[in-house]
Amino acid sequence: GSVAKIGGVFVVQMRTDPDDLALVKGLAELALHLNYAVLAEWVEDAETLELVRSMGCRFVQGFHIARPMSSEALASWI
Repeated sequence: GSVAKIGGVFVVQMRTDPDDLALVKGLAELALHLNYAVLAEWVEDAETLELVRSMGCRFVQGFHIARPMSSEALASWI
């Protein structure tokens, strides 16, 4: 299926900028309406994870999940 990726610059600022919050909500709603999966970038903490999940983002990327790592480290992380 198709995936809509919401840029991290909006996600990371949405908790302090109402315009970015509205943009992320709107993009998530539009993507879900079009039957896209939604991925949010730059999820850096539990509060942001909870917020994007409440908007229907099933997939996330960011330091809250994991820091960048080598392929060797990935095998043990999984």
